[in-house]
Order: sequence, then C-alpha cells, then structure tokens
Amino acid sequence: MKNKSQYPEQTTSVVGFIFAKALYSSEETIALLGISRPTLYREVQKGELKLRKIGRRSVFHADDIVAYVNALPYFGSALKRVAS
Repeated sequence: MKNKSQYPEQTTSVVGFIFAKALYSSEETIALLGISRPTLYREVQKGELKLRKIGRRSVFHADDIVAYVNALPYFGSALKRVAS
C-alpha cells in the first residue's frame, strides 16, 4: 500500500470555499449548503444533486456539490447584472 503522502492533495473550490475532502455525508452536505434534509433529498430526486452510495452509506462528491451550487439560478439584482 502506498504512503498517503505520495498522493497529491486534491481540493475543489467554490468562490471563497475550499473542499478539504472528496466525499461528504448527508449531514455534512446539509451543513455546507445550508438546506434542510427534505430539501437535500428533493434536489436528489429532481436530479439536481447527485447522490452516490458506498455500501449502505449515502455520500456526495465535492465536485457534484460544486456543480449544484454553480447551476443555481441568480436572483434579483444579480440576475439583472448578468442579463445586461
């Protein structure tokens, strides 16, 4: 088995936030996104956020969380600036 230090540290970022690990539990994802559990699973059911399974454990990949955040629509004045 290779020493952990032989692998480069991988991080994914959303403006101003660095993800320190690749996989997040449902609870961690809820905390990161600031949403409720029903909202999290509603987004999964709609196909907006990808859920992965490791055995019986549900996890979310950092890249999928970033893609979800980046796909969120702009609202209010931010939308007007983008559309202009």
